[in-house]
Amino acid sequence: PVWRAIYDQYKPESMDDAIPSTPEGRIVALADKLDTLQGCFRVGLIPSGSKDPFALRRAAQGVVKILVEGGLALPVDKLLGGDAQLSEFFLDRVRYYFREIRGYKYDEVNAVLAAGCGDLTDVDSRLAAIAQVRTTADFEPLAASFKRIKNILRQAEFEGGGEVDAALLEAGPEAELYAAFAKLRRRVNGLRRKKDYRPALEAIASIRPQVDAFFDKVLVNAPDPVVRRNRLTMLHKLLSEFSAIADFSEIVTTQ
Repeated sequence: PVWRAIYDQYKPESMDDAIPSTPEGRIVALADKLDTLQGCFRVGLIPSGSKDPFALRRAAQGVVKILVEGGLALPVDKLLGGDAQLSEFFLDRVRYYFREIRGYKYDEVNAVLAAGCGDLTDVDSRLAAIAQVRTTADFEPLAASFKRIKNILRQAEFEGGGEVDAALLEAGPEAELYAAFAKLRRRVNGLRRKKDYRPALEAIASIRPQVDAFFDKVLVNAPDPVVRRNRLTMLHKLLSEFSAIADFSEIVTTQ
């Protein structure tokens, strides 16, 4: 194990190269690459443009490849030592890997990373689930609705807080949306905790009819400020609860 780990220390040398073949080799390779990255960024030797004399992009890409393909669920923020510049640099390499090497669409990558990227094996699982359910009938229309919700909240400068008052909900589409949301949230959260991402996303997409009916029949910006805030609160909770796997508003749709 010792000689094999030393032999594999510099793997992968490119995105086409294999990762180290043993757990020991993967840890040694990670340690070497992360030490180089942290050390160079600490003293200001940061790549700019096409200049990268210390091959830091290759080192970062190697870290991404080892973590994902080696199935290492390690916390990225701790590996990078909390360096903000290094974290942004590393995130670019993550995007590159999942788009160019794994072939996911750029908006799928953006959506998943926007929901968190602390564990790249988890990012990989969420991306696979998004790609699988994207072609279903409800997914992109729901993504368009989530984009609409995000825009409404931004325009209202509403940042959340408080709870939905069920007594203020208007009978019909508004109350039906809240009932569907309340029913689904426990199921979705349970599936998410088990990392059953595909059924969780399919469950989220199933709320599309209630979301569509709400926007067709209900005025979010109601004249009564109490009712308006209650509706904004419901939309905020819907968006935040169901964006933990991926930020649907990042998905590019034809609607």
